[in-house]
Amino acid sequence: MEADGARLLRMGSNAVYRLTAPVIVRISRAGADIEHARRTVAVARWLESVNYPAVRVLDVDQPVVLDGHAITFWEKACGRRSQPEYAYGCDPRCGPWHPAYRRVRWLTGRRE
Repeated sequence: MEADGARLLRMGSNAVYRLTAPVIVRISRAGADIEHARRTVAVARWLESVNYPAVRVLDVDQPVVLDGHAITFWEKACGRRSQPEYAYGCDPRCGPWHPAYRRVRWLTGRRE
């Protein structure tokens, strides 16, 4: 993977970039909870194992921790311009209104 040509998609609790390869990179703020990133990757892998329609993590050892930032790598979810590439796997069943989404939030410790 090369960072050349990376495009910032969103800046919030994570910086979200699209690489020229069909890869999305999420970079946490410095000092963020690394265990939260690990749980997020674990839940994404579990969702994939049960064929749930969600964004897939790349099959690499992650998160990568660099200077206090947790970095995770995801497959590009879709190409439609009407919906952000990083959003809910581009499947309407994966939005915040879906009970499984709320359950994943609970399992990863994000109950707000």
